[in-house]
Amino acid sequence: MIWANTGKLRPTPKYIEVWNNRVPIGTAVTYQKDDGSVIETKTRSAAGMLGTHTAVIWLEAVNGCVRLDRVATI
Repeated sequence: MIWANTGKLRPTPKYIEVWNNRVPIGTAVTYQKDDGSVIETKTRSAAGMLGTHTAVIWLEAVNGCVRLDRVATI
């Protein structure tokens, strides 16, 4: 399982590059929603930066992008 955020890493372009190299589009992942519930879905994009401050990714069956630190591979 690959967690996007270990709590020690900041979302840098290099970190996102490593994520994208390890997790291809279409990979099964879990996503922890704001209410604490967890859903299983798949990635539908590569990860990227939202502005200069937040690493994000787009997932199937989820509207909008989500923070990468809320996503883990299955």
